[in-house]
Amino acid sequence: MSNKIVYTKANKIDKDAIVKFSLLLNEDDGTKTPDEIKKSLDKSLENGLMWVAKSGDKIIGYIMCELFDEATSNFPNSIFISELYVAEAFRKQGAGKKLVKLVMSNKFPKKYTYFSITHDPEVQFLTNFYKSLGFAEAGVTDVGNVKLVRKINIT
Repeated sequence: MSNKIVYTKANKIDKDAIVKFSLLLNEDDGTKTPDEIKKSLDKSLENGLMWVAKSGDKIIGYIMCELFDEATSNFPNSIFISELYVAEAFRKQGAGKKLVKLVMSNKFPKKYTYFSITHDPEVQFLTNFYKSLGFAEAGVTDVGNVKLVRKINIT
């Protein structure tokens, strides 16, 4: 682990490694098929809404977002963090926080006024993780997941 971690926008070359991570992340979810996961990753890559953390030439984590418009019921006009994954050997070293901060440092169209995320309420450390990045709890989703939001700082 002596290599410096570099954070950058994902590209098509990164896709295979990201697919493997995403399948791991979603394996217990059961709401998406592998084909749906790959389609979602393709859309995110196409729209420039995915970033990676690399140690040397190896991807050790990624973050993926979706842009929700005004018609989205839970989080209208938000940048939704749909996936965040860091390989186990690199966890608790700041890579996840740096990926979230990288997303939050990007410019998005003005109609998007906040960042949003949901997660399983049984995974309390995620609530604490996002609160440490300025997110606040905003209730629960229809399926009982914790909702967190953070206003976009407009400068």
